[in-house]
Amino acid sequence: MLKDNEVIGVIAIFRQEVRPFTDKQIDLVQNFAAQAAIAIENTRLLNELRQRTDDLSEALEQQTATSEVLQVISSSPGELEPVFQAMLANAVRICEAKFGMLLLYDGKEFRTVALHDLPPAYADALRAQPVPEARPGDALFTLVDTKQVVQIADIATEPAYAGSRPKALGGVRTLLIVPMLKEDKLVGAITIYRQEVRPFTDKQIELVRNFAAQAVIAIENTRLLNELRQRTDDLSESLEQQTATSEVLRVISSSPGDLEPVFQAILENATRICDAGFGMLALYDEDGFRGVAVQGAPQHFAELMPRKPGRGTGMAIVESTRKPCQIHDAATDPAYDRARRLARLCRVSHGITCANAEGWRARRRDRHLPARGAAVHRQANRAGDELRRPGRHRYRERASAQRAARIPAAADRHRRRAQGHQPHDFRSAVRA
Repeated sequence: MLKDNEVIGVIAIFRQEVRPFTDKQIDLVQNFAAQAAIAIENTRLLNELRQRTDDLSEALEQQTATSEVLQVISSSPGELEPVFQAMLANAVRICEAKFGMLLLYDGKEFRTVALHDLPPAYADALRAQPVPEARPGDALFTLVDTKQVVQIADIATEPAYAGSRPKALGGVRTLLIVPMLKEDKLVGAITIYRQEVRPFTDKQIELVRNFAAQAVIAIENTRLLNELRQRTDDLSESLEQQTATSEVLRVISSSPGDLEPVFQAILENATRICDAGFGMLALYDEDGFRGVAVQGAPQHFAELMPRKPGRGTGMAIVESTRKPCQIHDAATDPAYDRARRLARLCRVSHGITCANAEGWRARRRDRHLPARGAAVHRQANRAGDELRRPGRHRYRERASAQRAARIPAAADRHRRRAQGHQPHDFRSAVRA
């Protein structure tokens, strides 16, 4: 049996008597040998074709799974859960595993973030109790120590897994753990299991490695995207605050001597930017607080606010400390027991914030935004329209009258005291 003039086999036939084979019989056997060689070659080629087809199918399946994962990553920016679920599902399916889980590692302990087809008892145990710490001898401990792929062909032969949850609740026999590494730092792992003793092939391990690398990329992309979003939000918030400040300054410059539009503009911007329900701006004098601007508040809110705040309330704290104050929940604060009627009228619920001397605020970092503009404008107009208020005007008139009444009496006392130190005839001359 020849192939390209190389012997690949023989056909041997025998007789038990002396009777040589004829030339025709020899030619026939040669034809059979040639056919056998052709059959062998055809079988070899067919097997190679099948193997190549299987390899191509496997590669196509892996490429399809990778494309699905990439599609999930692109369609879920900033969301890791659907990405992890897609990776784990494809790894379990293509590698012919029974079930799997994806873990994240923070440097101290593992945390389960994705499960796929776990037996109910095992899944319930994981939900009730996190993944235990890596113990010497088990796969997690080896993974943390080596940062290399760990495969156990049969955990039934490993003392570290005697009575373990994977064996007792999951019926696991073969397991594979592939690390997720970021610059040689362990950030997680993909674990897949089989319930029969059948080790995973090198190709399957390489596929899970690719999924682990994609998971690390997805984690980093999500982190960068979240940082970008946070920075964009901060810039937008800063721009909004600068715009509000510009609007207030524009109102100040366009309303010299007129405080009402300035206060209203300040309060409107503070309420809107701080995402508050409503607000009030109050001025403080010797008689207490007096509401001068209201934004979005229920009817009669300003009239019901007491000029002298109760002890322990936000305005009382501001009056004594001269610092901003926030009440997280006026409904549960004993200092606001007397203000229940006002709270019911205004439909104030949990999370109400109190006002400081310049205005209402909802977030700590926004507390100084509207207040400074108000303070500047008040100082600039303190000698103007503010002095025309009736109460303050009457108070200043009384003070001036009292000072004027004290001046003649003081002058007369000074004159008498000076005369007491002069000679008698000089005092007589002065009286004359």
